[in-house]
Amino acid sequence: MNMDQTSVRLQKTYKKTLSPKGAKEVRVVQPPGDPESLTVCLMICADGIKLPPSIVFKGNKKTGKLSPRILNKLVMPENVRIFGTHSGWWNSAFDQFWISETFDERHDGGTLIRDRAPAHGSFESQLLLENLGIEQVFIPAGLTAKGKVKNMIFGGKFDFIEMSKITKPFIK
Repeated sequence: MNMDQTSVRLQKTYKKTLSPKGAKEVRVVQPPGDPESLTVCLMICADGIKLPPSIVFKGNKKTGKLSPRILNKLVMPENVRIFGTHSGWWNSAFDQFWISETFDERHDGGTLIRDRAPAHGSFESQLLLENLGIEQVFIPAGLTAKGKVKNMIFGGKFDFIEMSKITKPFIK
């Protein structure tokens, strides 16, 4: 299973910048104010099965949960799982919750490929996955956006059918 999450800003950035012609880096100025964001998590298995996407919104300051009023206003496909955290970010506490909500005792192992985000490396998350028989493999830092990832992880011997045999997810 390959899993990744990304932050999505809910604030429009300025459409134009001012920089010298041919500059290799261009600084983008953000509008004033605290930008709101959410986190989207997508996961796919080696056999092509896509697991339900998860979206993490910034929730209530005290509880981290989304109010029913906000949940009722969201127009989402039925298979999208909606969560709330204090910050809207995927942190280690949420990672543990997500693992327990996503996988259950029917899961008979597999390999979960993730990036090196600090939330994924907690001892508790690792223990939860080990108890489910899931091996966690981290993509080396700096390679998540490059096409070399599959060769780094599988030594250049990536075989779609081989991987699908070892990855058999069950979702609650």
